[in-house]
Amino acid sequence: MGVDGERLQARDLRAAEAAENFPVALRVLPARVRGALRAVYDVVRTIDELGDDPGRTPAERIADLHAFAEDLSAVWSGGRPEARVLRALDPGLPREPFDRLVAANLQDQHVTRYGTWDELLGYCALSAGPIGRLVLAVFGVAASPEVERRSDLVCTALQLLEHWQDVAEDHARGRTYLPAADMVAFGVTEDDLDAPHASPALRRLVLHETDRAVALLDEGSALLPQLHGWARVAVGGYVAGGRAAADALLRSGGDVLAATPHTRRVDVARHLLARPSGAPMTATLDAAYATCETITRTQAKNFFYGIRLLPPAKRSALSAVYALARRIDDIGDGDLPTAEKVAALAAVRASLRADADRSDPVVLAVADAARRYPIPLGAFDELVDGVEADVAMDARADPTFYATFDDMVGYCRQVAGSVGRLCLGIFGSRPGAGGTDGAAALYADQLGIALQQTNILRDIREDLHNGRIYLPAEDLDRFGAELTLDEHGVLVDKTGGLAELIRFSAERARGWYADGLRLVPLLDRRSAACAAAMSGIYRHLLDDIAADPPSVYHQRRSLTGWQKAGVAARSLAGRG
Repeated sequence: MGVDGERLQARDLRAAEAAENFPVALRVLPARVRGALRAVYDVVRTIDELGDDPGRTPAERIADLHAFAEDLSAVWSGGRPEARVLRALDPGLPREPFDRLVAANLQDQHVTRYGTWDELLGYCALSAGPIGRLVLAVFGVAASPEVERRSDLVCTALQLLEHWQDVAEDHARGRTYLPAADMVAFGVTEDDLDAPHASPALRRLVLHETDRAVALLDEGSALLPQLHGWARVAVGGYVAGGRAAADALLRSGGDVLAATPHTRRVDVARHLLARPSGAPMTATLDAAYATCETITRTQAKNFFYGIRLLPPAKRSALSAVYALARRIDDIGDGDLPTAEKVAALAAVRASLRADADRSDPVVLAVADAARRYPIPLGAFDELVDGVEADVAMDARADPTFYATFDDMVGYCRQVAGSVGRLCLGIFGSRPGAGGTDGAAALYADQLGIALQQTNILRDIREDLHNGRIYLPAEDLDRFGAELTLDEHGVLVDKTGGLAELIRFSAERARGWYADGLRLVPLLDRRSAACAAAMSGIYRHLLDDIAADPPSVYHQRRSLTGWQKAGVAARSLAGRG
């Protein structure tokens, strides 16, 4: 073939993948699927690089593309392609989308401007739509006109958003994807594109085009409910990447000349777990629930990833429950004098009465949620009891408060089992699941206790610094562990007994997880995904601590955002 195969093989395709707006192959996907998606991506990227190679003339790029297309035919003819990237390609995939991608890059060699929006969309039908068709083929999604139309819209939106990010880079190559008619309408000239910063007119145009791309993405994302399993997770990742790219453009204010508006991974993760908002509520209730969701989003560092998997109404209700539970915890952990803490906790108890003042947005949202779901509000009283025990511990000279493991479990049942039962009131049991309400409540209680045991192991150092010890005295004695801090605030484990105690406690907690996770099959799919995600994050954290107990001696262990998102994605796909 007329293309230097070694030159193609030398391209850093993984680095290119990492720079994409969207996750090409989410790490939570099965290895086989990741490999198939990357094989497709590598071919697509190679075609684009052949069409964009700055070291070649347009005539040479055309020759390279034709040569690659000829080599591509060997995938389906049973031959051995010269280009290494083609050898991993599945011959069961359709060839036609690859041919359209080659055609798009051939078009790039002689078409460098588009007069209208419709002309640009016609180009995207060649350069973007085929990629979505290939992704659907990788997952074996049955094609239909509606599925393909929605897929094309998603891919077109992704392509356009990338064009708006790369206005400066494309212009330097002699290409402008901003439609000429739109440039005239917004008063944007060629001189504007040569400037170091975007003019006000260019900013307005970029933001306008971003809005149009997002509208296409919104329409195309209606494809997601029609997909299932890993296909839904993967395409959801692409949609999330598009939304994150739009965020980057909006943050730039439309100035795409000063610097390329780069997509942030944290935004991709946030959009990956997002769900459409629920039905309209009254203005007062809407504001109350919005307050609770803000508290949950900003403060529920682990639970947030599970809560976002719920449908809108349940998500709002669980956010309200979390916001009130968080308030109770914050009272116990705050800096108020003991008497004021006790008074504040008493005020929380009073707020749960039927005749309580509803001017507090968190109380208002909880009261409304309790009208819509069978939430056992008495569990909040148990949570207050547990936090009052924390306040009592703070007042003791000896921070060792729990003599036995059973004593500690009683505390965990108050502060965490109660939360499990509150969540269950919102989840509800799945009809025909085979469990009883009593069994579901028991499992929810056990799961909450398991999570709290994980918290205790994670926070040994922080709790000791605050004058609290939750580890049972009998366990400390059994392993000869003494809890002391050195001058740097690091836990001291002279004998290794503390590490042994942590490993023993982690194994014991795993038994509580095993019992509590019997709840998951009793729940509907979205509630099961939420419970599995929340518990999965904590189990992952528990495993990390057990594998390296000294890691908690000097820091507070946590998972990365991507690890949490991965657990949540697997839970949504039913593989938590």
